[in-house]
Amino acid sequence: MSASSVVNVAYILKTLWPQERLESETYDDNPLLALIPKSEEFYGENMYIALRYTDVVGRSATFSVAQANKNPHKGVRFLLTRGRDFAIFGIEHELILAAKKDKGALVRSLNTESSSAHNVLTNSLALAMFGDGAGVRGQLLADPATASSFTLKKIEEVVNFEVDQKIVFAATRLGALRAGGTRTISAVDRDTGVITVSAALDAALDANDFIFCEGDAAAGGSTKLPVGLLGWVPASAPDSTAFFGVDRSPDPVRLGGLRVDVSTLNPEEGLATMLSRADREGARLSHIMRNPVDYKNIQVALGSKIETEYTSVGTIGFTAIKVLGPKGAVKIYSDKSCPPAVGFSLTMKSLKFHSLGKAPMTIEADGNSILRDATADSFEGRMALYGNMACDAPGHNVYEVLPS
Repeated sequence: MSASSVVNVAYILKTLWPQERLESETYDDNPLLALIPKSEEFYGENMYIALRYTDVVGRSATFSVAQANKNPHKGVRFLLTRGRDFAIFGIEHELILAAKKDKGALVRSLNTESSSAHNVLTNSLALAMFGDGAGVRGQLLADPATASSFTLKKIEEVVNFEVDQKIVFAATRLGALRAGGTRTISAVDRDTGVITVSAALDAALDANDFIFCEGDAAAGGSTKLPVGLLGWVPASAPDSTAFFGVDRSPDPVRLGGLRVDVSTLNPEEGLATMLSRADREGARLSHIMRNPVDYKNIQVALGSKIETEYTSVGTIGFTAIKVLGPKGAVKIYSDKSCPPAVGFSLTMKSLKFHSLGKAPMTIEADGNSILRDATADSFEGRMALYGNMACDAPGHNVYEVLPS
């Protein structure tokens, strides 16, 4: 009888998520996540992404010199592995029983919990698409001493924080965690960027410390989350440190992307400078991602000259600003997950998000969408994603430093 009850509830949960609804929940308000090409066939242990970054050099106007200098082209293989992320939700058995005679109430109860879990996992993935796998959600503006609140260095990153989130801190993106353990967020002021936590903060915290959700930080080890744009096109030229098994120092641009600082230029001059630099490297840029504040700056700068285009993906869509580059029109999108004062200009066809099945997906390999809790009078639903971003031409993508 109990097993039958679980199956019946699982059947109702499954019907809440036809594919169209999944796409809508996943991609709504997340342009990069919606627009990046995708593959759901990341089977096996890992995947090679091959890149030729130097042509043969055996050429000269003198035959004997060309012959003497002949050498094969150079290439690398990025050994892509999968990042992962999970979201868990629960629903009490009593609630299921209370709604037993009201199918609509039962569906709404399950839908609220499963939709919420799906949304939090989706937003985590959308943020990861711009990151480097480290899981950074923000930084401290100042040393909070032992107060029970802190202010974010960049207020626009307040979208990465929620009440009841558990957070930890570190001095560097990949460094060891600060002492003092986790803190639970009790309030978020989205106007000021002030985050209030459940207990006094540790005195060891300093200005510019990085903030992570508990369990996300690499803390001196390997990254856990999917690696995004900041991994493939880092803010600083990559050194010999292996990235998916590749030393990128022999050609930091072709193997690690372009970096253009336009922080002293107005938005129009900055766009022209960046597009010119990308053109020099042979990039055919198609999409530009901006934080909403930086997108607004372009809108204001262009004024009456602005030209827009609507892009649809399934049942959702986004309005983009169109600008003319050396190789044709480029579309600029506002994405809340893009870091403020940072822009990413992309050759979208060079990027792909490879996942093992749907991302996110409901964990139901045993046929059950929700499971009975072993030690409580409730049921548990589990969602997950397994995948990573790949780039077969990093040098055709740009990291921009924008005016702050």
